[in-house]
Amino acid sequence: MENDEYLEGGDVLPVTFDGRRVLLVGFGVRTTKAAAIKLALDLIPDHVDYIIGLSHDPALLHLDTGFTVLPNKVILAAAGMFGAGFLIDENRRLNPVNPLAYAEALGCSIVRCDKADAIAHERCNLLPLGNRRYLAFDMPAELKATLEQAAGVTIERVKGTEIAKATGGVHCLTRPLYC
Repeated sequence: MENDEYLEGGDVLPVTFDGRRVLLVGFGVRTTKAAAIKLALDLIPDHVDYIIGLSHDPALLHLDTGFTVLPNKVILAAAGMFGAGFLIDENRRLNPVNPLAYAEALGCSIVRCDKADAIAHERCNLLPLGNRRYLAFDMPAELKATLEQAAGVTIERVKGTEIAKATGGVHCLTRPLYC
């Protein structure tokens, strides 16, 4: 990577959407837009079908602090945290797009949580455990029930107050292997 290309793992979320390999890359404080574009040039089409870049509020350390994708086309996103973005398609063309509006146009449901709550308590930072089970820090019962019903998942809660104070979540504590 070049001098203006910075990338951190919490800004990268690999997902499969309608059988397509998608890499979501947040850019802001720790990851640059240039790094997301570099990934597209290096990974499309052999390893990824397309990349969606999401510009996020500087209050978010990483994308996974304010955004996650769950089954059944459900997205958990911190309200007011995401602005303009882009899509780089299989032909490596860069198209401007509002990522959340684009997701809704594709049939995704977006469950929003409070911005301050997402930052202070890592609300959107979920760890997939397999078999439609996820791990999260102390999530409010109403949000948990909404997500479980909409996404058809089970969310197991663990205490994480001290870790969240240091801007870390359950996803931050691991490095899942996506095969």
